[in-house]
Amino acid sequence: MKNFSTIEINTFHLNSESDLSLLFKESHKSLCFFAGRYVKDVNAALDIVEESFVKVWAKREQFNSDTGLRSYLYKTVHNGCLKWLEQEKRKASILETYCIISESTEQACFENIVRAETLRQLHTAIGQLPNQCRTIVQKLYIDGKTVAEIATEMNLTASTVKNQKARGIKLLKIKLT
Repeated sequence: MKNFSTIEINTFHLNSESDLSLLFKESHKSLCFFAGRYVKDVNAALDIVEESFVKVWAKREQFNSDTGLRSYLYKTVHNGCLKWLEQEKRKASILETYCIISESTEQACFENIVRAETLRQLHTAIGQLPNQCRTIVQKLYIDGKTVAEIATEMNLTASTVKNQKARGIKLLKIKLT
């Protein structure tokens, strides 16, 4: 029976797909076992080994001994495993970051919705206040003006502004409950 070790390496150089097939049959299981020890994922190990055979085929002209070829094959599988593990680590990190951002984003989104809806209701309620009361409440709480500034601007006494403010707050409490 023919095995890869008995094949002349020169025939492998001559693009013999049957030699590659023989090498694959002899080495596939052991290489998958080797890869599986690193990646702990059967499908990933299979993919890594298959990619390694593709690389061997692409560089088939460079090998001049069975030992060199097998050494290259194991080294390629080993490097493929390390690359796969690094990618998995990166994916896990990205997923973890996404989950953290997603949770905080969902919480922030919810808080922003609550704020926006509360402001909408507040603006609606302010809009329903009597004219002078509405103007004073808007100037105080939306524009950020002081009682003295509003009194001067509207030609009112400070006590009138304070009374309208108190009246506005009382009416808003009723409308917002």
